[in-house]
Amino acid sequence: MSLIFYNSYDIFLNSKNEDKTTQVPGSKAFKSYLQIFELNSTAVDRTNTITFPLKVKVLDFLKMPSYEKFDKTFEEICDERTNFLLLKARNTNRKLAVLYSGGVDSTLILCSILKNATQKDLDNVHVFLNVESIKENLNFYHDFVIKKFKCFSSYKFPYFLGRDDYLFVSGENGNQIYGTSRRIHNTFIQKYSLDGLFKDYKDSQGQMLDIFRLELEPEYKKYAEPILKLFTKLVESAQIDIKNVYQFYWWLTFTLKWQSVYVRILTYSLNKDTLKLEENFTTFYHTKEFSLWALNNFTKFSEEPNTMDKEISKQYIFDVNGDKDYLKKPTIGSLHTLVKNKNIIQTIDDNLNYSNEYPGEKYYNFKNDFLNFE
Repeated sequence: MSLIFYNSYDIFLNSKNEDKTTQVPGSKAFKSYLQIFELNSTAVDRTNTITFPLKVKVLDFLKMPSYEKFDKTFEEICDERTNFLLLKARNTNRKLAVLYSGGVDSTLILCSILKNATQKDLDNVHVFLNVESIKENLNFYHDFVIKKFKCFSSYKFPYFLGRDDYLFVSGENGNQIYGTSRRIHNTFIQKYSLDGLFKDYKDSQGQMLDIFRLELEPEYKKYAEPILKLFTKLVESAQIDIKNVYQFYWWLTFTLKWQSVYVRILTYSLNKDTLKLEENFTTFYHTKEFSLWALNNFTKFSEEPNTMDKEISKQYIFDVNGDKDYLKKPTIGSLHTLVKNKNIIQTIDDNLNYSNEYPGEKYYNFKNDFLNFE
Protein backbone atom coordinates (compact mmCIF):
# COMPACT_ATOMS: atom_id res chain seq x y z
CA MET A 1 0.00 0.00 0.00
CA SER A 2 1.31 3.45 -0.96
CA LEU A 3 0.33 7.10 -0.65
CA ILE A 4 -0.62 9.51 -3.41
CA PHE A 5 -0.82 12.45 -0.98
CA TYR A 6 0.66 13.22 2.42
CA ASN A 7 0.53 16.41 4.45
CA SER A 8 4.26 17.06 4.44
CA TYR A 9 4.22 20.09 6.70
CA ASP A 10 2.20 18.46 9.47
CA ILE A 11 3.92 15.08 9.21
CA PHE A 12 7.54 16.26 9.00
CA LEU A 13 7.74 19.86 10.22
CA ASN A 14 5.05 20.25 12.89
CA SER A 15 6.74 20.21 16.31
CA LYS A 16 3.78 18.37 17.88
CA ASN A 17 4.71 15.33 15.78
CA GLU A 18 8.45 15.44 16.42
CA ASP A 19 8.56 12.15 18.37
CA LYS A 20 6.70 10.35 15.57
CA THR A 21 8.75 11.97 12.83
CA THR A 22 12.05 10.66 14.22
CA GLN A 23 10.77 7.11 13.61
CA VAL A 24 10.44 7.73 9.86
CA PRO A 25 13.63 6.60 8.04
CA GLY A 26 15.53 9.51 6.52
CA SER A 27 13.15 12.06 8.02
CA LYS A 28 15.74 14.58 9.21
CA ALA A 29 17.41 14.84 5.82
CA PHE A 30 14.00 15.02 4.20
CA LYS A 31 13.15 18.02 6.38
CA SER A 32 16.05 19.83 4.71
CA TYR A 33 14.57 18.99 1.31
CA LEU A 34 11.25 20.56 2.36
CA GLN A 35 12.95 23.67 3.74
CA ILE A 36 14.72 24.20 0.42
CA PHE A 37 12.06 23.18 -2.05
CA GLU A 38 8.65 23.81 -0.51
CA LEU A 39 7.34 23.32 3.01
CA ASN A 40 3.98 21.82 2.06
CA SER A 41 4.76 19.76 -1.05
CA THR A 42 3.93 16.07 -1.36
CA ALA A 43 7.17 14.96 -2.96
CA VAL A 44 6.50 12.31 -5.62
CA ASP A 45 8.97 11.81 -8.47
CA ARG A 46 7.02 11.01 -11.62
CA THR A 47 10.23 9.78 -13.28
CA ASN A 48 10.83 7.30 -10.41
CA THR A 49 14.45 8.44 -10.07
CA ILE A 50 14.30 9.55 -6.41
CA THR A 51 12.85 7.59 -3.49
CA PHE A 52 11.38 9.21 -0.37
CA PRO A 53 10.93 8.35 3.34
CA LEU A 54 7.27 7.43 2.78
CA LYS A 55 6.03 4.90 0.24
CA VAL A 56 4.45 6.86 -2.60
CA LYS A 57 2.90 5.88 -5.89
CA VAL A 58 2.73 7.88 -9.10
CA LEU A 59 -0.76 7.73 -10.58
CA ASP A 60 -0.54 6.14 -14.04
CA PHE A 61 -1.96 9.14 -15.89
CA LEU A 62 0.51 11.49 -14.16
CA LYS A 63 3.70 9.59 -15.02
CA MET A 64 6.31 11.38 -17.08
CA PRO A 65 5.73 10.52 -20.75
CA SER A 66 8.61 9.26 -22.84
CA TYR A 67 10.04 12.03 -24.95
CA GLU A 68 8.84 12.19 -28.53
CA LYS A 69 8.72 14.93 -31.11
CA PHE A 70 5.51 16.89 -30.63
CA ASP A 71 4.43 19.64 -33.01
CA LYS A 72 1.08 20.80 -31.65
CA THR A 73 0.96 24.42 -30.53
CA PHE A 74 0.03 25.47 -27.01
CA GLU A 75 -3.15 27.03 -28.43
CA GLU A 76 -4.15 23.79 -30.16
CA ILE A 77 -3.67 21.78 -26.97
CA CYS A 78 -5.75 24.24 -24.92
CA ASP A 79 -8.56 24.18 -27.48
CA GLU A 80 -8.56 20.38 -27.67
CA ARG A 81 -8.52 20.05 -23.88
CA THR A 82 -11.49 22.41 -23.51
CA ASN A 83 -13.51 20.67 -26.18
CA PHE A 84 -12.80 17.33 -24.53
CA LEU A 85 -14.04 18.61 -21.16
CA LEU A 86 -17.13 20.26 -22.64
CA LEU A 87 -18.02 17.07 -24.48
CA LYS A 88 -17.42 14.92 -21.40
CA ALA A 89 -19.67 17.13 -19.29
CA ARG A 90 -22.33 17.05 -21.98
CA ASN A 91 -22.20 13.28 -22.52
CA THR A 92 -22.27 12.47 -18.80
CA ASN A 93 -24.99 15.00 -17.99
CA ARG A 94 -22.72 16.91 -15.60
CA LYS A 95 -22.20 20.58 -14.88
CA LEU A 96 -18.69 21.76 -15.72
CA ALA A 97 -17.37 23.44 -12.58
CA VAL A 98 -14.25 25.61 -12.79
CA LEU A 99 -12.37 26.62 -9.65
CA TYR A 100 -11.36 30.17 -10.55
CA SER A 101 -8.62 31.94 -8.57
CA GLY A 102 -8.25 34.85 -10.98
CA GLY A 103 -4.68 33.83 -11.84
CA VAL A 104 -3.29 33.18 -15.30
CA ASP A 105 -3.96 29.44 -15.32
CA SER A 106 -7.62 29.59 -14.34
CA THR A 107 -8.24 32.69 -16.48
CA LEU A 108 -6.97 30.76 -19.48
CA ILE A 109 -9.50 27.98 -18.77
CA LEU A 110 -12.40 30.44 -18.85
CA CYS A 111 -11.01 32.11 -21.98
CA SER A 112 -10.73 28.76 -23.69
CA ILE A 113 -14.32 27.94 -22.75
CA LEU A 114 -15.47 31.30 -24.12
CA LYS A 115 -13.58 30.60 -27.31
CA ASN A 116 -14.82 27.03 -27.86
CA ALA A 117 -18.18 26.62 -26.12
CA THR A 118 -21.66 26.90 -27.56
CA GLN A 119 -24.23 28.94 -25.68
CA LYS A 120 -25.74 25.70 -24.43
CA ASP A 121 -22.33 24.70 -23.09
CA LEU A 122 -21.91 28.08 -21.40
CA ASP A 123 -25.21 27.65 -19.61
CA ASN A 124 -23.80 24.46 -18.12
CA VAL A 125 -20.58 26.04 -16.73
CA HIS A 126 -20.40 26.98 -13.04
CA VAL A 127 -17.53 29.18 -11.86
CA PHE A 128 -16.45 29.06 -8.21
CA LEU A 129 -14.71 32.27 -7.12
CA ASN A 130 -14.37 34.76 -4.29
CA VAL A 131 -13.54 38.42 -3.68
CA GLU A 132 -9.82 37.77 -4.12
CA SER A 133 -10.49 36.07 -7.47
CA ILE A 134 -12.35 39.15 -8.65
CA LYS A 135 -9.67 41.58 -7.46
CA GLU A 136 -6.94 39.50 -9.10
CA ASN A 137 -8.41 40.14 -12.56
CA LEU A 138 -11.03 42.85 -12.18
CA ASN A 139 -11.44 43.75 -15.86
CA PHE A 140 -11.93 40.15 -16.90
CA TYR A 141 -14.49 39.63 -14.15
CA HIS A 142 -16.62 42.63 -15.22
CA ASP A 143 -16.23 42.10 -18.96
CA PHE A 144 -16.67 38.35 -19.15
CA VAL A 145 -17.09 36.29 -15.97
CA ILE A 146 -20.19 37.90 -14.50
CA LYS A 147 -21.78 38.26 -17.93
CA LYS A 148 -21.12 34.79 -19.36
CA PHE A 149 -21.05 32.34 -16.45
CA LYS A 150 -23.08 31.27 -13.43
CA CYS A 151 -20.95 32.19 -10.42
CA PHE A 152 -20.81 30.63 -6.96
CA SER A 153 -18.77 31.29 -3.84
CA SER A 154 -15.54 29.30 -3.83
CA TYR A 155 -15.92 28.86 -0.08
CA LYS A 156 -18.56 26.27 -0.92
CA PHE A 157 -16.49 24.26 -3.40
CA PRO A 158 -15.81 21.36 -0.96
CA TYR A 159 -19.54 20.60 -1.08
CA PHE A 160 -19.43 20.23 -4.88
CA LEU A 161 -16.03 18.62 -5.42
CA GLY A 162 -16.65 14.90 -5.89
CA ARG A 163 -20.36 15.13 -6.63
CA ASP A 164 -21.35 12.92 -9.55
CA ASP A 165 -23.45 15.61 -11.19
CA TYR A 166 -20.35 17.82 -11.59
CA LEU A 167 -17.13 17.58 -13.57
CA PHE A 168 -14.83 19.70 -11.43
CA VAL A 169 -11.80 21.32 -13.11
CA SER A 170 -8.97 23.27 -11.49
CA GLY A 171 -6.12 25.23 -13.07
CA GLU A 172 -3.50 23.15 -11.27
CA ASN A 173 -0.36 21.93 -13.09
CA GLY A 174 -0.18 25.19 -15.05
CA ASN A 175 2.65 26.46 -12.83
CA GLN A 176 4.51 23.19 -13.22
CA ILE A 177 4.49 23.40 -17.02
CA TYR A 178 6.50 26.62 -16.71
CA GLY A 179 8.45 25.49 -13.67
CA THR A 180 7.33 28.34 -11.45
CA SER A 181 9.28 27.96 -8.19
CA ARG A 182 8.95 31.32 -6.46
CA ARG A 183 10.67 30.31 -3.24
CA ILE A 184 13.95 29.27 -4.89
CA HIS A 185 13.78 31.86 -7.68
CA ASN A 186 13.25 34.80 -5.34
CA THR A 187 16.01 33.76 -2.96
CA PHE A 188 18.44 33.30 -5.85
CA ILE A 189 17.55 36.64 -7.44
CA GLN A 190 17.88 38.51 -4.13
CA LYS A 191 21.27 36.94 -3.38
CA TYR A 192 22.70 37.10 -6.88
CA SER A 193 20.71 38.38 -9.87
CA LEU A 194 17.88 37.63 -12.25
CA ASP A 195 20.40 37.09 -15.04
CA GLY A 196 22.14 34.51 -12.85
CA LEU A 197 19.14 32.19 -13.24
CA PHE A 198 19.98 31.87 -16.92
CA LYS A 199 23.64 30.91 -16.56
CA ASP A 200 24.96 27.36 -16.94
CA TYR A 201 23.94 25.41 -13.83
CA LYS A 202 27.19 23.43 -13.88
CA ASP A 203 29.12 26.70 -13.52
CA SER A 204 26.72 27.91 -10.81
CA GLN A 205 26.95 25.02 -8.34
CA GLY A 206 28.57 27.21 -5.70
CA GLN A 207 25.81 29.82 -5.92
CA MET A 208 23.10 27.16 -5.85
CA LEU A 209 24.70 25.60 -2.79
CA ASP A 210 24.78 29.01 -1.08
CA ILE A 211 21.05 29.44 -1.76
CA PHE A 212 20.29 26.04 -0.27
CA ARG A 213 22.23 26.93 2.88
CA LEU A 214 20.37 30.21 3.18
CA GLU A 215 17.05 28.32 3.18
CA LEU A 216 18.14 25.79 5.81
CA GLU A 217 17.95 26.12 9.57
CA PRO A 218 21.39 25.84 11.26
CA GLU A 219 21.21 22.15 12.19
CA TYR A 220 20.22 21.21 8.62
CA LYS A 221 22.85 23.17 6.68
CA LYS A 222 25.04 20.07 6.48
CA TYR A 223 22.45 18.55 4.13
CA ALA A 224 22.76 21.28 1.50
CA GLU A 225 25.46 19.52 -0.50
CA PRO A 226 23.86 16.04 -0.58
CA ILE A 227 20.51 17.60 -1.49
CA LEU A 228 22.15 19.42 -4.41
CA LYS A 229 23.77 16.15 -5.52
CA LEU A 230 20.40 14.40 -5.35
CA PHE A 231 18.75 17.15 -7.40
CA THR A 232 21.61 17.01 -9.91
CA LYS A 233 21.06 13.26 -10.24
CA LEU A 234 17.43 13.94 -11.12
CA VAL A 235 18.33 16.65 -13.65
CA GLU A 236 21.00 14.53 -15.30
CA SER A 237 18.46 11.72 -15.77
CA ALA A 238 16.22 14.00 -17.85
CA GLN A 239 15.37 13.03 -21.41
CA ILE A 240 16.19 16.56 -22.54
CA ASP A 241 19.26 18.79 -22.26
CA ILE A 242 19.00 20.92 -19.12
CA LYS A 243 21.48 23.81 -19.29
CA ASN A 244 20.82 26.82 -17.06
CA VAL A 245 19.84 27.33 -13.41
CA TYR A 246 16.23 28.20 -14.28
CA GLN A 247 15.89 24.98 -16.29
CA PHE A 248 17.45 23.06 -13.40
CA TYR A 249 14.74 24.32 -11.04
CA TRP A 250 12.09 23.91 -13.74
CA TRP A 251 12.86 20.21 -14.02
CA LEU A 252 12.57 19.76 -10.25
CA THR A 253 9.14 21.38 -10.27
CA PHE A 254 8.03 19.57 -13.42
CA THR A 255 8.92 16.18 -11.95
CA LEU A 256 8.53 16.42 -8.16
CA LYS A 257 5.44 18.64 -7.77
CA TRP A 258 3.28 17.41 -10.65
CA GLN A 259 1.25 14.88 -8.66
CA SER A 260 1.33 16.99 -5.51
CA VAL A 261 -0.59 19.82 -7.11
CA TYR A 262 -3.01 17.47 -8.86
CA VAL A 263 -4.12 15.76 -5.64
CA ARG A 264 -3.86 18.50 -3.02
CA ILE A 265 -7.28 20.01 -3.77
CA LEU A 266 -8.88 16.59 -3.19
CA THR A 267 -8.12 16.85 0.51
CA TYR A 268 -10.85 19.48 0.88
CA SER A 269 -13.67 17.44 -0.70
CA LEU A 270 -16.71 16.66 1.43
CA ASN A 271 -17.77 13.96 -1.05
CA LYS A 272 -14.87 11.56 -0.61
CA ASP A 273 -16.95 8.41 -1.19
CA THR A 274 -18.05 9.53 -4.65
CA LEU A 275 -14.84 11.23 -5.75
CA LYS A 276 -13.53 9.71 -9.00
CA LEU A 277 -10.27 10.95 -10.51
CA GLU A 278 -10.63 11.91 -14.16
CA GLU A 279 -14.39 11.24 -13.98
CA ASN A 280 -15.75 13.99 -11.75
CA PHE A 281 -12.45 15.73 -10.99
CA THR A 282 -9.47 16.71 -13.12
CA THR A 283 -6.96 19.49 -13.63
CA PHE A 284 -6.81 21.31 -16.94
CA TYR A 285 -3.06 21.06 -17.52
CA HIS A 286 -2.00 17.62 -16.33
CA THR A 287 -2.41 15.77 -19.64
CA LYS A 288 0.27 13.97 -21.63
CA GLU A 289 -0.10 16.57 -24.40
CA PHE A 290 0.80 19.47 -22.12
CA SER A 291 3.80 17.55 -20.77
CA LEU A 292 5.02 16.73 -24.27
CA TRP A 293 4.58 20.34 -25.28
CA ALA A 294 6.72 21.42 -22.33
CA LEU A 295 9.40 18.83 -23.09
CA ASN A 296 9.57 20.06 -26.69
CA ASN A 297 9.26 23.79 -25.98
CA PHE A 298 10.83 24.41 -22.56
CA THR A 299 13.55 26.61 -24.05
CA LYS A 300 10.87 29.10 -25.17
CA PHE A 301 10.13 30.07 -21.58
CA SER A 302 13.44 29.28 -19.88
CA GLU A 303 16.21 30.86 -21.95
CA GLU A 304 16.13 34.49 -20.82
CA PRO A 305 14.42 36.68 -18.17
CA ASN A 306 11.75 38.21 -20.44
CA THR A 307 10.29 34.78 -21.27
CA MET A 308 9.76 33.40 -17.77
CA ASP A 309 6.39 34.89 -16.80
CA LYS A 310 3.86 32.66 -18.62
CA GLU A 311 3.95 34.85 -21.72
CA ILE A 312 2.57 32.03 -23.88
CA SER A 313 -0.50 31.60 -21.68
CA LYS A 314 -1.01 35.35 -21.47
CA GLN A 315 -0.97 35.60 -25.25
CA TYR A 316 -3.73 32.98 -25.45
CA ILE A 317 -5.77 35.00 -22.96
CA PHE A 318 -5.15 38.25 -24.85
CA ASP A 319 -6.35 36.66 -28.10
CA VAL A 320 -9.71 36.11 -26.38
CA ASN A 321 -10.15 39.14 -24.12
CA GLY A 322 -8.16 41.76 -26.08
CA ASP A 323 -6.76 43.28 -22.88
CA LYS A 324 -3.24 44.53 -23.71
CA ASP A 325 -2.58 45.42 -20.08
CA TYR A 326 -2.95 41.76 -19.17
CA LEU A 327 0.16 40.91 -21.17
CA LYS A 328 2.17 42.91 -18.62
CA LYS A 329 0.43 41.51 -15.56
CA PRO A 330 2.85 39.94 -13.05
CA THR A 331 2.23 36.31 -12.21
CA ILE A 332 1.46 35.68 -8.53
CA GLY A 333 0.28 32.69 -6.53
CA SER A 334 -3.47 32.73 -6.05
CA LEU A 335 -4.75 29.26 -5.11
CA HIS A 336 -4.27 29.95 -1.40
CA THR A 337 -7.13 32.45 -1.49
CA LEU A 338 -9.54 29.64 -2.38
CA VAL A 339 -8.49 27.17 0.31
CA LYS A 340 -7.61 29.35 3.29
CA ASN A 341 -9.32 28.51 6.59
CA LYS A 342 -10.16 25.02 5.35
CA ASN A 343 -9.06 21.87 7.14
CA ILE A 344 -6.65 19.49 5.42
CA ILE A 345 -6.29 15.75 6.08
CA GLN A 346 -3.06 13.79 6.67
CA THR A 347 -2.92 11.23 3.87
CA ILE A 348 -4.65 9.73 0.84
CA ASP A 349 -3.61 6.24 -0.23
CA ASP A 350 -3.66 4.71 -3.71
CA ASN A 351 -7.17 3.38 -3.12
CA LEU A 352 -8.41 6.91 -2.35
CA ASN A 353 -8.75 6.13 1.35
CA TYR A 354 -8.46 9.30 3.43
CA SER A 355 -6.91 9.40 6.89
CA ASN A 356 -6.40 11.97 9.61
CA GLU A 357 -3.93 9.71 11.39
CA TYR A 358 -0.16 10.12 11.31
CA PRO A 359 1.12 7.53 8.79
CA GLY A 360 2.26 4.30 10.44
CA GLU A 361 5.15 1.95 9.75
CA LYS A 362 3.35 0.25 6.86
CA TYR A 363 3.97 3.44 4.87
CA TYR A 364 7.67 3.80 5.79
CA ASN A 365 10.18 3.33 3.00
CA PHE A 366 13.18 1.76 4.71
CA LYS A 367 15.32 2.06 1.57
CA ASN A 368 15.15 5.67 0.43
CA ASP A 369 17.65 8.15 -0.95
CA PHE A 370 17.54 10.38 2.12
CA LEU A 371 18.95 7.64 4.36
CA ASN A 372 22.26 8.11 2.53
CA PHE A 373 22.59 11.61 4.04
CA GLU A 374 22.48 10.56 7.68
